[in-house]
Amino acid sequence: MNTQIRIRRGFADLAQGQVHYRAAGTKGAPLLILHASPGSSRQQVRLIEDFAGEAMVFAPDTPGNGDSDALCAEEPEITALAAAMVDYLDAMRLERVRL
Repeated sequence: MNTQIRIRRGFADLAQGQVHYRAAGTKGAPLLILHASPGSSRQQVRLIEDFAGEAMVFAPDTPGNGDSDALCAEEPEITALAAAMVDYLDAMRLERVRL
């Protein structure tokens, strides 16, 4: 683990609930890292550290995973999950990201 990289944790408030995220880095174009489901951004800590030196890295827990609230639907469609990620980007004021 790279001890020079500080990974911050936070929550973004969306209409459908809170999304937990990890973030690191202060320079470069924003980079959005998504985890496999089920899972959480914790799985991506090493990747966050690797990219934080060259990018502002954002790694949210997708709705219903990790510490993020679930969407209302018991089994949400992929379009609802994608819309939630767009809402997350809006809440974080990220107009463009690399994925």
